[in-house]
Amino acid sequence: MNKSLVFRPPYNGFASALRRDVEQLGLPVVLCIGSDRLTGDCLGPIVGDDLVNRYNVPCYVYGTLARPVTALNLERTNRFIRSRHPDAPLVVVDASLGDPKDVGNLRITYGGIRPGSASGKSFRPCGDLSITGVVNGLPCESLSSTRLGFVRDLAGVISAALAASVLAAHVRLSESNLPTFAS
Repeated sequence: MNKSLVFRPPYNGFASALRRDVEQLGLPVVLCIGSDRLTGDCLGPIVGDDLVNRYNVPCYVYGTLARPVTALNLERTNRFIRSRHPDAPLVVVDASLGDPKDVGNLRITYGGIRPGSASGKSFRPCGDLSITGVVNGLPCESLSSTRLGFVRDLAGVISAALAASVLAAHVRLSESNLPTFAS
């Protein structure tokens, strides 16, 4: 079982925990999983869209509203990422379903997650660090009844924290590669 941290609204400590974890990993590749066809499943693509179009993060991002990574192309995309970026840590963002009392919670998981498990799909675990947001309670049909504004708000929290974390990792990497000058 992978270790996880759970953050409840107002998400105190989420951004600082994520920043610490991303800085330890190094500059990641970000994989945002989900479909733009179900409001409850579009958390990942909205985060990906924000990272690319709003924050212009200095890393590779796969999965946006224009080019979602869904059950149809997840395995192929994961293989491509591992072949193209073999040494880069992978941060995965995905929506999840859970107990109704957990709706709105964010979770950082150390290690891979199994995307699609709530809908009975069996994908291989992916990711070195995962961020999931509980968008609705079970059953899986509740993905279609999730409010878009709610998902957008969760995505905003995740994308702002992840963008700041990636930028901090980028700055740290850039500073470590600066030449030193003797005085």
